[in-house]
Amino acid sequence: MYDEQAEFIEALADYADHLLSSLHYDGEYSNDAIRIVDARNHLFRNITASCTDEEKDIYMLRDLVRINEQTFDYMVDQNRIVSIARNYFA
Repeated sequence: MYDEQAEFIEALADYADHLLSSLHYDGEYSNDAIRIVDARNHLFRNITASCTDEEKDIYMLRDLVRINEQTFDYMVDQNRIVSIARNYFA
């Protein structure tokens, strides 16, 4: 069975992970953000923003990542991605 929410979670996490890995610095000081253009078709856009604005579907990268307590590297916060998915797939 096709699960739109699970597909969205995986797509957004992959996009955020790719964006995070392309940075030459850590995610905490990034001004990069992801705008969700179309949740059902997994269309995302990398933009520069100053804060998360859920009304405009803009999420700062620093709000989508957390510190891995074992390696002390930044990684995508899967729980935050799941929370965002609930806004689109109720």
